[in-house]
Amino acid sequence: MQSCRGDLSPRSRPKRRETVRYFGERSARGSSTLYGPEQGATLPGMTLEERTPNPNFSLNMQRYVGAQILVARENFGCGSSREHAVWALHDFGIRVIIAPSFAEIFYANCLKNGILPIAIDTALVESLIRSTDAQLGYSLTVNLPTQLITRPDGETLSFSIDPYYKFSLEYGYDDIDITLTYLEEISNYDKRRRDLEPWLFVD
Repeated sequence: MQSCRGDLSPRSRPKRRETVRYFGERSARGSSTLYGPEQGATLPGMTLEERTPNPNFSLNMQRYVGAQILVARENFGCGSSREHAVWALHDFGIRVIIAPSFAEIFYANCLKNGILPIAIDTALVESLIRSTDAQLGYSLTVNLPTQLITRPDGETLSFSIDPYYKFSLEYGYDDIDITLTYLEEISNYDKRRRDLEPWLFVD
């Protein structure tokens, strides 16, 4: 797993629910990775300030501070079927994940919670990882409207996304927001039903 600096360029930032405040704070499994593995580095009840960050963990390295794009390998998100995994990454600042493949439920949770998962060829992912490791400050730009990843040298990589979720991420809509865009049609349908089958409605 590698991270690099970059920008997601939708028309508006996705909205989200303020549910999980800190990455790894509530997860004992993640603590030994995000925080130091040594004795006493992470104990129940410790605040973030009391914990010792693991300097060998990618997201703790100074070169990746503020990174918004995560570059990972195949089947990313396997075993992370609950939305909390995506909420935690979002809270940490991740807005785009690039990998050859994703666990199906994790992929869907990303799209519904403001993270853009991009599946591209394994060789391209490995190329991005090598470039990130070799070049300090390596940066990518991900443009959602044009569906392009731009490398520092100007090379572009295209990616695909379902039009429904592209719209949702571009405009910061969730499923309920999109349903509400049809409020007039829904109201008209209810009115027609009420006129045709009044016995179904109790005023």
